[in-house]
Amino acid sequence: MNVLQVSPSPSYPPTSGGDHRTHGIVKSIPGTGDTVIRYAQRVPPSALFDGSYKQAVEIEKDYKEIRNVSFIENTSRILGIFKLPSSTLLQFYLRFNPTDTLTSLVQWADIIIVEGPWQVQSIVEMTNDVPVLYSSHNVEFKHYNHLNSGITKPLFKWVYRQEKNAVQMSDGIICVSERDLTQYRETWAIDSNTFIAPNAVYEDDLMMPSDQKNVARPDGVPENQTTCLFVGTDRAQNEQAARTLVNLAPSFDGHLHIVIAGSVGKNFSTTPSNVTTTGFVDALYPYYHHADIALNPVTTGAGTNIKLLEYFANRVPVVSTPFGVRGYDVEDGYHVTVTSDSELLESAVELSRSGKQQKQQIEAGFEFVKTQTWSNVSANLLSEIRSVFGV
Repeated sequence: MNVLQVSPSPSYPPTSGGDHRTHGIVKSIPGTGDTVIRYAQRVPPSALFDGSYKQAVEIEKDYKEIRNVSFIENTSRILGIFKLPSSTLLQFYLRFNPTDTLTSLVQWADIIIVEGPWQVQSIVEMTNDVPVLYSSHNVEFKHYNHLNSGITKPLFKWVYRQEKNAVQMSDGIICVSERDLTQYRETWAIDSNTFIAPNAVYEDDLMMPSDQKNVARPDGVPENQTTCLFVGTDRAQNEQAARTLVNLAPSFDGHLHIVIAGSVGKNFSTTPSNVTTTGFVDALYPYYHHADIALNPVTTGAGTNIKLLEYFANRVPVVSTPFGVRGYDVEDGYHVTVTSDSELLESAVELSRSGKQQKQQIEAGFEFVKTQTWSNVSANLLSEIRSVFGV
């Protein structure tokens, strides 16, 4: 089987949750006699002027990523400067100027998986006989609901229309959770095949107790206070979550030290004395290793929250909002402590005082995440696709 995966941008090596999902859902396909080629419609702006940037990457046998190094497609990133969904413009480029490479790949493919709704309609219009699957990362119109007013309302309507077309024009929909699929069904009529491929982690990310030793303490992580970790990239929902922690932190000075790791930290020029922001870091493991408690204060967004799985995989007990555990079959007090965002740090203090409860959550969370690996998710998805489409 020849699988063409179409994505807005390169996903290898994965550096974000979206990249990991794009890479993860096809992870088990190479090596089974099948081939995966991912076509990335645009590249990072720096690649346009980098003569050494690779336009094709052999990830492993029978799995490669082809990158379209084009200045025209990268003009779509203008919207991203204003934290608006720049990928919404990509279908125009596909419709009016598809590359010869993409056209050939569409003809080569037995199955096409399109990551996100932005390119689905154009890909569907390029083929009459190859099944096109819409791979949803989020319910996008929910994710961008903050645009649904004022001067950005037309952009929200455009997001809504593109997602509706992706849901209704594709031959199948791959969702992160039953929750997302239910939202689609409640919003639009669906007359196509549906698949659930939950977010996951890699087997290599599962941290065994024997691995947890001799790791240097990162700067800004104190030894004499309970360290609470929040990890997030620079996205609106993460900024809102981090701001909640920054606002709550002063009341817990002397009891908790909050570490905000990841690019979301660049949104804070000043923080309380018991808050450390790192900005982007190459390796998160030292922060996981030296964290006493992981925090998941998110209250907005869509899809499921992969942070929860990453915390579990790194054997850190978690305090989360109800929204942060949405879509996962986890139990409050067993796998995770669930509380409101306003009481998150108070619950962290209580958890820090109970070694027994911490151990319970660490072990239960780790057992849960062992069943949520990309190899398993990808293999199950591949089996279902073969069964439905006979490829």
